[in-house]
Amino acid sequence: MKNNKKWNKIAIGFISTFLWGLGWAIIVGYAVGGTKKMWSIVQPSIAFLLLTLVIWVSYQLIKTRRWTNRFNNAWEEFMIKRDVEEYFPKLDVLEKTYGGQFLGKMPANEYFICTRISALKSAGRKEDAYALLETALKEVTSDQAILLLKSEKEHWD
Repeated sequence: MKNNKKWNKIAIGFISTFLWGLGWAIIVGYAVGGTKKMWSIVQPSIAFLLLTLVIWVSYQLIKTRRWTNRFNNAWEEFMIKRDVEEYFPKLDVLEKTYGGQFLGKMPANEYFICTRISALKSAGRKEDAYALLETALKEVTSDQAILLLKSEKEHWD
Protein backbone atom coordinates (compact mmCIF):
# COMPACT_ATOMS: atom_id res chain seq x y z
CA MET A 1 0.00 0.00 0.00
CA LYS A 2 2.87 2.38 0.73
CA ASN A 3 4.17 1.84 -2.79
CA ASN A 4 0.73 2.71 -4.18
CA LYS A 5 0.65 5.94 -2.16
CA LYS A 6 4.09 6.81 -3.48
CA TRP A 7 2.91 6.44 -7.08
CA ASN A 8 -0.23 8.47 -6.35
CA LYS A 9 1.93 11.32 -4.99
CA ILE A 10 4.18 11.16 -8.06
CA ALA A 11 1.16 11.25 -10.40
CA ILE A 12 -0.42 14.16 -8.54
CA GLY A 13 2.91 16.03 -8.57
CA PHE A 14 3.29 15.44 -12.31
CA ILE A 15 -0.27 16.62 -13.07
CA SER A 16 0.13 19.65 -10.80
CA THR A 17 3.41 20.65 -12.46
CA PHE A 18 1.87 20.15 -15.89
CA LEU A 19 -1.13 22.33 -15.03
CA TRP A 20 1.08 25.11 -13.65
CA GLY A 21 3.22 24.99 -16.80
CA LEU A 22 0.10 25.01 -18.96
CA GLY A 23 -1.24 28.04 -17.10
CA TRP A 24 1.99 29.96 -17.61
CA ALA A 25 2.18 28.87 -21.26
CA ILE A 26 -1.34 30.19 -21.85
CA ILE A 27 -0.50 33.51 -20.21
CA VAL A 28 2.74 33.91 -22.17
CA GLY A 29 1.15 32.67 -25.40
CA TYR A 30 -1.69 35.15 -25.07
CA ALA A 31 0.69 38.00 -24.22
CA VAL A 32 3.00 37.24 -27.15
CA GLY A 33 0.70 36.10 -29.93
CA GLY A 34 -2.87 36.72 -28.84
CA THR A 35 -5.74 34.26 -28.88
CA LYS A 36 -4.52 32.27 -31.89
CA LYS A 37 -1.20 31.45 -30.24
CA MET A 38 -2.97 30.59 -26.98
CA TRP A 39 -5.23 28.02 -28.68
CA SER A 40 -2.26 26.35 -30.35
CA ILE A 41 -0.98 25.63 -26.82
CA VAL A 42 -4.31 24.78 -25.18
CA GLN A 43 -5.66 22.20 -27.67
CA PRO A 44 -2.79 19.67 -27.44
CA SER A 45 -2.65 20.19 -23.68
CA ILE A 46 -6.32 19.35 -23.27
CA ALA A 47 -5.87 16.27 -25.45
CA PHE A 48 -2.91 15.21 -23.28
CA LEU A 49 -4.88 15.69 -20.07
CA LEU A 50 -7.83 13.70 -21.41
CA LEU A 51 -5.53 10.89 -22.54
CA THR A 52 -3.86 10.86 -19.12
CA LEU A 53 -7.26 10.72 -17.40
CA VAL A 54 -8.44 7.83 -19.59
CA ILE A 55 -5.24 5.87 -18.92
CA TRP A 56 -5.44 6.48 -15.14
CA VAL A 57 -9.13 5.47 -14.94
CA SER A 58 -8.45 2.36 -17.02
CA TYR A 59 -5.56 1.40 -14.74
CA GLN A 60 -7.72 1.82 -11.64
CA LEU A 61 -10.51 -0.29 -13.14
CA ILE A 62 -8.09 -3.05 -14.15
CA LYS A 63 -6.52 -3.03 -10.68
CA THR A 64 -9.93 -3.21 -9.00
CA ARG A 65 -11.09 -6.02 -11.27
CA ARG A 66 -7.93 -8.03 -10.60
CA TRP A 67 -8.41 -7.59 -6.83
CA THR A 68 -12.08 -8.56 -7.06
CA ASN A 69 -11.23 -11.69 -9.04
CA ARG A 70 -8.64 -12.70 -6.43
CA PHE A 71 -11.17 -12.13 -3.64
CA ASN A 72 -13.88 -14.12 -5.44
CA ASN A 73 -11.50 -16.97 -6.24
CA ALA A 74 -10.41 -17.17 -2.60
CA TRP A 75 -14.06 -17.21 -1.45
CA GLU A 76 -15.02 -19.89 -3.97
CA GLU A 77 -12.09 -22.05 -2.88
CA PHE A 78 -13.08 -21.57 0.75
CA MET A 79 -16.70 -22.52 0.03
CA ILE A 80 -15.50 -25.76 -1.57
CA LYS A 81 -12.94 -26.76 1.07
CA ARG A 82 -14.19 -24.87 4.19
CA ASP A 83 -10.55 -24.53 5.24
CA VAL A 84 -10.20 -21.36 7.30
CA GLU A 85 -6.43 -21.81 7.80
CA GLU A 86 -5.93 -21.64 4.04
CA TYR A 87 -8.46 -18.83 3.47
CA PHE A 88 -7.33 -16.33 6.12
CA PRO A 89 -3.78 -15.81 4.75
CA LYS A 90 -5.34 -15.01 1.37
CA LEU A 91 -7.60 -12.49 3.07
CA ASP A 92 -4.58 -10.96 4.82
CA VAL A 93 -2.87 -10.38 1.47
CA LEU A 94 -6.02 -8.85 -0.02
CA GLU A 95 -6.53 -6.67 3.06
CA LYS A 96 -3.00 -5.26 2.77
CA THR A 97 -3.85 -4.10 -0.75
CA TYR A 98 -6.54 -1.75 0.52
CA GLY A 99 -4.99 -0.77 3.85
CA GLY A 100 -6.94 2.12 5.36
CA GLN A 101 -9.21 2.66 2.37
CA PHE A 102 -12.94 2.07 2.31
CA LEU A 103 -14.73 -0.91 0.79
CA GLY A 104 -18.31 0.15 0.43
CA LYS A 105 -19.32 2.10 3.51
CA MET A 106 -16.72 0.75 5.92
CA PRO A 107 -12.94 0.65 6.23
CA ALA A 108 -11.29 -2.36 4.61
CA ASN A 109 -10.07 -3.82 7.90
CA GLU A 110 -13.61 -3.80 9.34
CA TYR A 111 -14.97 -5.34 6.14
CA PHE A 112 -12.47 -8.17 6.44
CA ILE A 113 -13.39 -8.71 10.09
CA CYS A 114 -17.00 -9.26 9.00
CA THR A 115 -15.80 -11.61 6.25
CA ARG A 116 -13.73 -13.61 8.75
CA ILE A 117 -16.69 -13.96 11.11
CA SER A 118 -18.83 -15.22 8.25
CA ALA A 119 -16.12 -17.67 7.17
CA LEU A 120 -15.65 -19.04 10.68
CA LYS A 121 -19.39 -19.50 11.07
CA SER A 122 -19.64 -21.21 7.65
CA ALA A 123 -16.78 -23.54 8.56
CA GLY A 124 -18.65 -24.69 11.68
CA ARG A 125 -16.38 -22.89 14.14
CA LYS A 126 -19.16 -20.91 15.79
CA GLU A 127 -17.36 -20.42 19.12
CA ASP A 128 -14.38 -18.80 17.36
CA ALA A 129 -16.73 -16.73 15.21
CA TYR A 130 -18.67 -15.50 18.25
CA ALA A 131 -15.45 -14.63 20.09
CA LEU A 132 -14.26 -12.63 17.07
CA LEU A 133 -17.69 -10.96 16.87
CA GLU A 134 -17.48 -9.87 20.52
CA THR A 135 -13.94 -8.53 20.03
CA ALA A 136 -14.87 -6.78 16.80
CA LEU A 137 -17.85 -5.03 18.40
CA LYS A 138 -15.43 -3.33 20.80
CA GLU A 139 -12.96 -2.32 18.06
CA VAL A 140 -14.99 -1.21 15.02
CA THR A 141 -15.74 2.45 14.51
CA SER A 142 -17.81 2.79 11.33
CA ASP A 143 -21.59 2.92 11.64
CA GLN A 144 -22.07 0.32 8.91
CA ALA A 145 -19.75 -2.23 10.57
CA ILE A 146 -21.40 -1.68 13.96
CA LEU A 147 -24.83 -2.17 12.39
CA LEU A 148 -23.74 -5.38 10.62
CA LEU A 149 -22.08 -6.85 13.70
CA LYS A 150 -24.99 -6.03 16.01
CA SER A 151 -27.39 -7.53 13.48
CA GLU A 152 -25.24 -10.66 13.29
CA LYS A 153 -25.24 -10.93 17.09
CA GLU A 154 -29.03 -10.53 17.25
CA HIS A 155 -29.63 -13.28 14.72
CA TRP A 156 -27.00 -15.65 16.00
CA ASP A 157 -28.20 -19.24 15.94
